[in-house]
Amino acid sequence: MPCEVGVKSILPAVRRGIVRVLYYNFHMKQSEIARILEISQPSVSHFLKGIRGTAIDVLTIDPEVKRAVETFASRLVNGNLTRSEIMRGICEICTLVRRKGYMCDVHSKYDEGLKEECKLCSEVGLITETSRKT
Repeated sequence: MPCEVGVKSILPAVRRGIVRVLYYNFHMKQSEIARILEISQPSVSHFLKGIRGTAIDVLTIDPEVKRAVETFASRLVNGNLTRSEIMRGICEICTLVRRKGYMCDVHSKYDEGLKEECKLCSEVGLITETSRKT
């Protein structure tokens, strides 16, 4: 299922991108990054070493995706975002990756029978403000 691919591959890739921007661009310590993102310091280390989150490189795959990651990282550094705002920011980046079709390449590696014309990730199930129940 596309959601499984998202959780196993895309979400870690987005987290890796955010970690790399916070570490290399903003010179944050691994422990600070772990605290802000509510992940372990060893996870931060794994993201930086390329052990986790390597299904796609969100910092090189597309300029708009890179900008979204950098903007979100800047918001993390410059403000005290709530947990909800952090989750929403990460979800928005994952949704952008899906909408642009980058998850399809990853998905086709897991599911060789996937038809090329499949656009499920970019067309179905994306949360929008108008469809979201409050």
